[in-house]
Amino acid sequence: MLGFLAASLGSLEFINESYTLYRQHSENVVGSSTVSGIHAILQSFWGQNQLMNARACDVLETFSSISDKNKKVLKEFIKLNHVGLLGRFKVIIKYRYRYSLGGKLYSLFGNLLLLSNIGNKGVK
Repeated sequence: MLGFLAASLGSLEFINESYTLYRQHSENVVGSSTVSGIHAILQSFWGQNQLMNARACDVLETFSSISDKNKKVLKEFIKLNHVGLLGRFKVIIKYRYRYSLGGKLYSLFGNLLLLSNIGNKGVK
């Protein structure tokens, strides 16, 4: 939520330092899983995508001071699951979505998943 809020109201900058301690345990939402392999990767990616989608909706509904340009960015991200291949391709190329977890390779993989919708159970 904070990332969408910051991006919508101002800008984001990457800080390459850890400010929190992290301990993996069985109740983690991300990280710990009984599912493995490609299924786990797809499940994790689309789960995070659904969360980001919900956060984008929350930001649009909660903050009226967002610029029209940033509203459009959020609305186009929200619509990604509901448009065809060409529509997804145009939006992905236009905004060049980046994912903070794994650098350029993860961003490329994420954009390919967004484009293809492989494993996306949230598609309507």
